[in-house]
Amino acid sequence: MGLGGWIWRNAVQCLGGATGASRTGVGYGARRRLVPVSEGLEARRLFAGWTISGHVFDAEPGHDGPITSPLTGALVYADLNSNGVRDVGEPAALSDASGAYTIIGSGAGSFAVVEVPPAGGTHLALGETGFRNVIITDGQSITVSDFKDSQTATISGTVFEDLNNNGVQDPGEPGLAGWSLSLSTTDPDLAGVVTDANGHWSMLVPGGAYEVSLSGDPTTGTLDNWIVTTPTGGTYHAAVRGNNITGLIFGVRPKGTPGAPSPALVVPAGGFRPKLPPVVSGGEKGSVSLRVSNSGNATSTGPVPITLYASSIETSGGNQFVQLKASDLPLASFQKDLSIAPHTSRQLALDFTFPSGLPTGQYGLVAVVGPQTAVTPTVTAPNVAGEGAVRFMHRTTFTVASGTADVALSFLSTPLKLSEHRRGRAVLKIENVGMPSVTGTASLKLFASADQVLDPSDRLLAQMVDVKIRLRSGRSTRLVMAFSAPSDLAAGSYYLIASMAPSIQPPDTDPADNVAAGSIGTLIS
Repeated sequence: MGLGGWIWRNAVQCLGGATGASRTGVGYGARRRLVPVSEGLEARRLFAGWTISGHVFDAEPGHDGPITSPLTGALVYADLNSNGVRDVGEPAALSDASGAYTIIGSGAGSFAVVEVPPAGGTHLALGETGFRNVIITDGQSITVSDFKDSQTATISGTVFEDLNNNGVQDPGEPGLAGWSLSLSTTDPDLAGVVTDANGHWSMLVPGGAYEVSLSGDPTTGTLDNWIVTTPTGGTYHAAVRGNNITGLIFGVRPKGTPGAPSPALVVPAGGFRPKLPPVVSGGEKGSVSLRVSNSGNATSTGPVPITLYASSIETSGGNQFVQLKASDLPLASFQKDLSIAPHTSRQLALDFTFPSGLPTGQYGLVAVVGPQTAVTPTVTAPNVAGEGAVRFMHRTTFTVASGTADVALSFLSTPLKLSEHRRGRAVLKIENVGMPSVTGTASLKLFASADQVLDPSDRLLAQMVDVKIRLRSGRSTRLVMAFSAPSDLAAGSYYLIASMAPSIQPPDTDPADNVAAGSIGTLIS
C-alpha cells in the first residue's frame, strides 16, 4: 500500500532539529501513520490494541504561578525498548491545537512514554522529566499526566580579569577563556557552560528563576586561587519568562594581587529600610533609610548618584523577589557627597515624593547606588539595594492605586437627650474612602433638623474651622463636637445633621458624603 491518505512522512519531516541534546541524530523513515489526514491528529482505534492519551502544555512562570496554554506539534512516542531514542516502528503522535495526543499500539509491555518539545525555542519546563512510565496490555486505554514545556531564552555574560579591582570591565581588561559557570537546576542539559576565547558565555534555558554562579578556572576547575570582585557573593539571580538576559559579568583577580586601590560602594544586608504607605498615588510621601558601605580598598570621594525605582515584583516557586529591569520606573534621584573609608559605612535618610502618572499595580522599592551604567538592567547587581542581599521583599512592597480623592463624614454617636443646661456632645468620624492619601483642612457645622434633611430652616448648634486632615486610604480620624441648643429653639425631638467643607489635596470629588444625619433624639425638653 502507498502512503496516499496518510500524514506520517510529512509529520516526521517537520520534526527535524526539534529534539534535545540527548536525542539528536534520530532518523525517521517514510512509514505509514495510523491516523488519516481527514481526521487530523484525532486518534482512532483501527485494530485490537492499546491507546495512550494525554496533553502537552506550554507552562511559563507567572506572578501567581505557572501560566499554561496548549502546545501544538510536540512529538510523543512509546519508547518500547527504553533506549531514549525513537526507533523505527515505535508508535508516536503529535499534539494537536488543544495540546492533546493519542498513541496507538499493540502488545503488552512496560515502557516509557517520551515527549520531545517542538522546534522553535521550546524546552522541557523546569522539573519536567519528559517521560512517563506505563504498563499496558492490549485492550487498555491509559491517560498519562500532562507534559509541560517552556519557551526558552538566553542568559549570557562575560568573565574577565579585574586588574584594578573595581568590579567593572574597563578597557584593556581581558576576557578569560575556558572558565566554567553553573546554573541552579537539576536538568542535566543545563548543567553549565564554559567561556569562549573572549570570555563570553551563553546558556539557552527554559522559563524559571535561576542562580548563575562562577565555578572555576580552566586549570583547577575551582576558585581556590582567585577572588571574585563582582558580583558580591559570586552569584546572580535571574528570572526568565521568554526574555533574554544579558550582561551578567563576573570579575576575578588572582589571590595575592591587591590590584589598584579602589572604593566599592555596596548596600549590605539589612541596610535598606523603606518607610512607605501600603497604598500610594502621585504626591504621596515616602522615605528610605539607606546604609552604604565601602567594601573596597580606597576611600570614596565626590558626589555619588542614588536612584530609587518602582520595580515590578517577580514570583517563582511561591517566593517573591525583585530585580532591577530596564522597564522599571524611576521615582526619585539624589546626589550625595559620600566620603567613606574602606570597610566603613554611612547612614543616609532619603525623603521623596511619589510622582504622578504611576501605573496601578504592586511594586517593590529598589535603590541603585552609583552610576546607572554600573548596573546591569534585568538582573540584581551588588549595588542594588532591596534585593542585592535580602532576597524577599515582603516588607518593602507597595501598591499604586488609581481612583479619586473622597473624604466622608459620619456620626459615631449622638446624645439621646440634652442635659438640663441644654448641652450635649456628638462624636463624628472623617474617613478617607478614596484611593490616594489626602492632606488639608476642613470646616464642620452641626445642625438641629426636624426632618433629617439639611435645609435653611435648620438651626446651627456648633461649628469647627481649620480641622487638620492627613489621611491615607482607608484611614479615619475621630472628632468630638460639643454644642449648646439656642435658647429660642423650641422643645422637642430633633435630628442632628453634620456638614463638612473639606479643603484638601487631591481635591474631594464626592460632596454627597460630606453631610451626615444622626439618629433622632429629645434634644430640648
